[in-house]
Amino acid sequence: MSVKIMGMVWELDLPHSEAWVLMALADHADHVGENAYPGVALLAWKTGYSERQVQYALSRLRDVGLIEPVAFEAGGRGHATVYRICPEKGAKRAPFISPDMRKGASPSPFETERVQNSA
Repeated sequence: MSVKIMGMVWELDLPHSEAWVLMALADHADHVGENAYPGVALLAWKTGYSERQVQYALSRLRDVGLIEPVAFEAGGRGHATVYRICPEKGAKRAPFISPDMRKGASPSPFETERVQNSA
């Protein structure tokens, strides 16, 4: 599981089904987004989508370059496709602005800077 890649997926502007399938796929990737090879059935179980919906989302993610097959591209029984996840190729969502910020309140320190660990 790559929390780093999953964090990058959260920042992408994607339709819900594609985002959820990509998040489930990222859950199987290493820290650089490679070696993700869950089967379609497992992705369907994780996302709650049908296998056909997962296949369609994977196809769209391939078309836009967010995932690249690196082995067993045709898939098939016993040969799950191995993917590389490329979140840097996706369009980013607008940054989150809290409701308080929209009303003109000054930001809290947690919204403007990272807290440094003194340890």
